[in-house]
Amino acid sequence: MLAWMIFSLPAVHHIDFYSIQKIKKLLSIIADIVPYKQNVEKLAKQTGTTRDSLLKYLFYLEKSEIVNWLSRDTSGINYLNKPEKLYLQNSNLMYSLTRQIPDPGTIRETFFLNQMKVKHGVSR
Repeated sequence: MLAWMIFSLPAVHHIDFYSIQKIKKLLSIIADIVPYKQNVEKLAKQTGTTRDSLLKYLFYLEKSEIVNWLSRDTSGINYLNKPEKLYLQNSNLMYSLTRQIPDPGTIRETFFLNQMKVKHGVSR
């Protein structure tokens, strides 16, 4: 299911297929990190892309409901605003995207955010 969603991104958002490799690497990095205030420049360097491209990828992943991001502004998500914290949409994705055992606190926070966003606006 996740692979299908990732590979459908170029058709919907007009990005090249080369970017899919970078997005897969980004998802792997997000699965490994404990949510904290993101350093977008460092994350872009780890992914091997530019800051602007990284923010666009995160925006596309948010719209595709693959990742959740927390920000101070709850009125709308804009890819020009960097996220405060990044989470995968579902805590089960952590197990498939990382080789190590996910942090229990991250799993708990991801699950809580996933459940609360259904009926409530969640911000940092």
